[in-house]
Amino acid sequence: MRIQRWWRLLLIVLASLGTTFILEQYKQSSPLESSSPPTTQQEPLVLTPGTKNPSPEIIEQQIHEKINAYRVNLGLKPLTLDYRITNESRKYSAKMASGEATFSHDGFEGRASNLEKQALPYASVAENLALIQGYDDVATVAVEGWIDSPGHHKNIVGDFDLTGIGVVKNEDEIYYFTQLFLKRR
Repeated sequence: MRIQRWWRLLLIVLASLGTTFILEQYKQSSPLESSSPPTTQQEPLVLTPGTKNPSPEIIEQQIHEKINAYRVNLGLKPLTLDYRITNESRKYSAKMASGEATFSHDGFEGRASNLEKQALPYASVAENLALIQGYDDVATVAVEGWIDSPGHHKNIVGDFDLTGIGVVKNEDEIYYFTQLFLKRR
């Protein structure tokens, strides 16, 4: 009986801390800054120190944070993460990871067209890809590789306001990354 009470107390404390964290995150973000669907509540993604190559969703979040930190450091506006662009990015990363698509920008026009069909009319759109295996921190490796590459860097610092990032890992432990950048009309 004492163990059950201890677990109940622990669950109550954890639930309270989690609720506080979620409420603080909600207070800090403006509803106008979010491009996620209003009917879907996203769970907070928490990365504990020392975690290496967490879930693809957390890696996507890490990339978004690193790209925005880099942009802000250069005096540029941060990019807003849009769930529709993320979904399109994930689809293409999944195709590359499964071998259905080659690791290339082939079909980019189709991905851009799909975004426009999802009520995202754009003035410009761009894409960064990466394929990484064997590193402990694939988010950092991807972002640093893109920053060091002139073409990818141009996209990172470009005149865009929205982004979406899709990360998929295949059974060979190879990570495929797609980041789409979009400037709304």
